[in-house]
Amino acid sequence: ALCGNQNLVNTFIPSKKILAGIIALLAGSMSYNLSFQVYQIPPMVASTLFEENKAVCLSLLDAFGFFLASPVWAGTSCLISGMGHNGWMATWTLLATLFAIGGSIMVKVMPKILLKQAEKGRLN
Repeated sequence: ALCGNQNLVNTFIPSKKILAGIIALLAGSMSYNLSFQVYQIPPMVASTLFEENKAVCLSLLDAFGFFLASPVWAGTSCLISGMGHNGWMATWTLLATLFAIGGSIMVKVMPKILLKQAEKGRLN
């Protein structure tokens, strides 16, 4: 988000190559951390909680993700068009905040759910 502010970039990062490197590192870090949530957690939940109906569970999780993401993407579009140059900075800040909140909730909730399911599976 800070790389989108031209005044801040001109003040602290004099070289365009350094800026490109910083953006590449930050984008890579974000995609690495996000890819775990997108590609690892749904199959883990489907195979743990819905052993007989994995495909249905994955489809439901995918649809639910699209349902929740649609208003966020619509909001980011409004932020970008309404705020001019600062729209991108506000949008990336919003997305980073949402990813942080979602990741925090996931880290707290997922172990409890999976432990309950494992205990339930042992009892059966």
